[in-house]
Amino acid sequence: SHAIGAEGLGAYQVAINIVSLVVAISASGLPFVLGRRVAEFDAVGDKHSQHATITAGIATGMILSMIICIIFLTNKPLLVSITKSHNVATMCLFLLPASFANALYVCFRGGLWGKKEYIKHSSLEIIDIIIRIVFALIIFRGFFPQFQGELRACLAYSLSCIISAFLSFVAYKNCGGKFANPKGHFAPILKSAIPVSGIRVAGSLFTTLIAFLFNLRMADAGYSSNSIMAEYGILTGMVLPLIAFPIIFTTAISTTLVPEISGNIKKGDVAKVQRHLKKAINYTLLFGGLAIGVYIAFAPQLCQTIFANSKAGFYLRESCWIMIPLGVA
Repeated sequence: SHAIGAEGLGAYQVAINIVSLVVAISASGLPFVLGRRVAEFDAVGDKHSQHATITAGIATGMILSMIICIIFLTNKPLLVSITKSHNVATMCLFLLPASFANALYVCFRGGLWGKKEYIKHSSLEIIDIIIRIVFALIIFRGFFPQFQGELRACLAYSLSCIISAFLSFVAYKNCGGKFANPKGHFAPILKSAIPVSGIRVAGSLFTTLIAFLFNLRMADAGYSSNSIMAEYGILTGMVLPLIAFPIIFTTAISTTLVPEISGNIKKGDVAKVQRHLKKAINYTLLFGGLAIGVYIAFAPQLCQTIFANSKAGFYLRESCWIMIPLGVA
């Protein structure tokens, strides 16, 4: 936000939304499905099926990502017509390697998740965040000066995703992960992944629709295109990350719940599943309530310190209550 400003951040968020749609189509349902199926096979000691499931998931994600990337790479006018901006379309092209790398990343993490390797699973996410920050700092310190700030941000994101995908592969191999003939595992994965991916794709489309309607309503109110992009950058690049930050704790809880629930359902222990769910909801209400109190009291100061933007603090104070329904969902 300091390097590219609110307007650049808005353009960056638009490009990220479009690439997130690519990931949603190609791989959004895979980590959940792979984690659940690996946990089920682990409960009965079927190692071969675990490895075959992961292999099938990787092949599915790579093929779908490759198809979509080729369509976008060979049809830049399509991106321009979608985004109404040559700059944002170019940013999307810079982000396409990230979509391909993320398809691999989520599959390997899904395998770790299903194997209940929670430390490695969580560590990868932390390492991914650190790598993104480091690459951003390095690139904004003078590398690739031929590109403007937003494009360098996209380049940093793509490079960090490639490194994270490689590290997830290393972690998967270190915990005994292997590859096996995926024959017979594609259909069950697709059957389970399509509904989950459908929900994620609908969510990504809804986010894109919100951006479109936001642009229309702000234009009707008399804002210029630059001001609209700046306001969008404040909301999506400053306010929403702070709202999402406390939900990290509930996401971590839900991450550990899925393999536990799958294993317990396989064993028929429904009472234990109910106890886990009740505890997760209680923790969500606790963390969300604490975060709302902090944001109501200190939102302007936080946003001024982090983003040098006090307007973001006003938006955060008014909207922080949505953390509770988001966390429970």
